[in-house]
Amino acid sequence: MRRKRVVVSVRIVALAAVVCAALLCRGAFGGKGRGPKPSAWDGNLKGGFSRTGVWIGGNSSTGILWKETVYACDAAERVLTSRVQWVNFDPPHLGAEGVTEFVGQYVRTGKNTYDYFAIAHLIGPVGDVRNQVLAIFVMTSRDGHFVDRNTWENTFELAIYLAAQDEDGDGLPDPGQVPPLRIPYEDTAMRFPLLDVSGPWPDME
Repeated sequence: MRRKRVVVSVRIVALAAVVCAALLCRGAFGGKGRGPKPSAWDGNLKGGFSRTGVWIGGNSSTGILWKETVYACDAAERVLTSRVQWVNFDPPHLGAEGVTEFVGQYVRTGKNTYDYFAIAHLIGPVGDVRNQVLAIFVMTSRDGHFVDRNTWENTFELAIYLAAQDEDGDGLPDPGQVPPLRIPYEDTAMRFPLLDVSGPWPDME
C-alpha cells in the first residue's frame, strides 16, 4: 500500500509539472487559497457588466481551452455559481483517468470585479480500484475583472492537494492542510457569441 501511495504521489508531482508548464506560471501569487469573502457589493447592475452566460477561455500560447457557464444567484449578481470544463487537457499518460469539472462561486467585489473560488478532482485508479480521487484542485482568484462587456481577465492560483490531505473523505482538503504545489497563471475569456447558423444546410446522404 505504501508503494502505491508513493507511485500516486509521483504521478501528482508529474501532473503538476505538466500543468505548470501548460499554464505558463508567472511568479508568485498573493492568494492564500481561501474561499471568497462575503460580498460587500450593495449596488445593482446599472453601469456594470453581467458575468452570467457562457464563456470560452484559455491561454493562446498553450492552446489549452476551457468553457464555463455562470449563473446568477440574485438580481444584483452579488453571488454567482460557475461550472468549468477543460476542453483539451488530458492526463491519462500520467496514470489518471481525467479531471472533473470545476464547480465554484463568484462573489462580487465592485461594479465589474469579482473574487472566485472553485474545486475539482483528479481521478484515476489506485491499484485495481478505478475512479479514485488522486488529488484535489482548488482554484482561487482575487482580481477577476471585465475588459469590456464580452471580455474577462483573471489571475488565478491553482492549489494542488494530495488525496491523503482529505482524511475524512469529504472531497475537500482538511483544515490546516498546506498544498504541496501552488501554480499561478493568467488567462482571458470571451463571452460565447450567437453564431449565425442560417442559410442552406448541406444535404444528408
